[in-house]
Amino acid sequence: MQHYKTLTALHLGNQWEAPQHPLFSMIGCQSECKLGNREFTTDCYVIAFKKIKSGNFMYGRTSYDHDNGCLFFAKPRQIIEMKDLEFEEKGYMLMIHEDYLHGHELFKKIEKYGFFDYEVTEALHLSPKEEQIILELHSKIQAEYFNNPDEYKFNDLLRTYLNQGLMVKSGLPNVAFLADQLFVSPRYLSDLLKQETGKTAMELIHIFMILEAKTCCGWGKRA
Repeated sequence: MQHYKTLTALHLGNQWEAPQHPLFSMIGCQSECKLGNREFTTDCYVIAFKKIKSGNFMYGRTSYDHDNGCLFFAKPRQIIEMKDLEFEEKGYMLMIHEDYLHGHELFKKIEKYGFFDYEVTEALHLSPKEEQIILELHSKIQAEYFNNPDEYKFNDLLRTYLNQGLMVKSGLPNVAFLADQLFVSPRYLSDLLKQETGKTAMELIHIFMILEAKTCCGWGKRA
């Protein structure tokens, strides 16, 4: 069984585009969206809104096979199985790596949310009005997801630093160096990233390097 330790591995393993953020991602499904047979686990929380046209979705011992719109939830390291799934109309999947929640109050609270557990026997069914609310919330989250140009430039700069072998020559990049490359002050860069991501520049450097190290060590491959 495939286990995905990183969001990048999960995306690439399912032939999706690489995520915009290493710990948080969204994928959309417009019109008909097909998925084949697969069984996997991941280190992510998954929240999805779908209308199933055909096929079956298994989470643990629970089968989700509904004609109406519904929300389903999965937590890290639980078995997710898809059998000839075909979706219709609009849908989305939001994935949050558990590392993203470390240091946040939600990290403690999310374990108490029963709808992430196997014991839940069916997905949360939505009325047409509730469907509209969920889709509107999705649009707002999506706007934020694709609207962090400063963070993207920061990550691109880190990736360039790594690819050029500067890590071997000069060690871990510091905030002052990265800020200079982006033509801003270190304090401004850190405050800007803190506002956009909730994390300081140094925290993002460490997250990026840890994820790159995991990828290089093959942690995203089959367990």
